Amino acid sequence: MSPFSEREEFETLFDRHGSDVFNFCLRVAGSRETAASATKAAFLALCREPELNLLAVARRETAELIGEPRDDPDPGGSRLPVHEANGLPVQEANRRLAVHHREALALRELAGCAYEELGRIVGADREAV
Repeated sequence: MSPFSEREEFETLFDRHGSDVFNFCLRVAGSRETAASATKAAFLALCREPELNLLAVARRETAELIGEPRDDPDPGGSRLPVHEANGLPVQEANRRLAVHHREALALRELAGCAYEELGRIVGADREAV
């Protein structure tokens, strides 16, 4: 049985954070299908263990699906829209980044994580982030 006492509680959590988690996973994976699978897996993990950090779980699930598993502390399809940045579509520029850089960028710019939180999620200190 789920630790969430009410189905509505889980639905509210998904309604509130589902698109942010999906967008993070999409930015890292570059695939809507992979992002959807990672988002689903992250919310299911959170349903089993509500004390987990949702973005940390989403990061782990995305990494596993794209074949770059993360050895981090336990975490307490279609294309992205194309915008121009210095003549290079943002989607292409993002794809050229290493996965760990895409993760940090997505956590900071899409999810709005502070550097301290970002460090906890990726298992690094603030200076490294």
